[in-house]
Amino acid sequence: MELREPPQTPATGRTDLVVRVLLVINLITLLVIGGLLLTRTRSVGVDADTALRGREVAAKLKAAGALDEAASLYERYLEAADEEPSARARIAYSLGNTYLDSGQYERALRWFYEAELLADNELATQIAPKIVHSLE
Repeated sequence: MELREPPQTPATGRTDLVVRVLLVINLITLLVIGGLLLTRTRSVGVDADTALRGREVAAKLKAAGALDEAASLYERYLEAADEEPSARARIAYSLGNTYLDSGQYERALRWFYEAELLADNELATQIAPKIVHSLE
């Protein structure tokens, strides 16, 4: 009995080309996804720092009477910051008061409702009259 290698068919140029194209597409896809994830994680950190400074500026603007700009900065802070519920409730309550002072009752009501959902009992008793005032 004679042992021979099994017959092999040579790979065609077309098959090699398809495999190479698919490998390149996969590599490009991985690079794009990695780049997007890296950019997103970096921008989230920058946004949180910027938002914190924005909160400090918002407090100064509110004290100076620039209520619309202060409210805008408070909103951006709440969007970017990862606050615990009680802190978020206090900020939402402050934002509701800012809108109430500027006569924007619908927006004030929106933030009072959010503050009410997150607030402890002490803050909730302060929010209830503000909600009634916004509705009237």
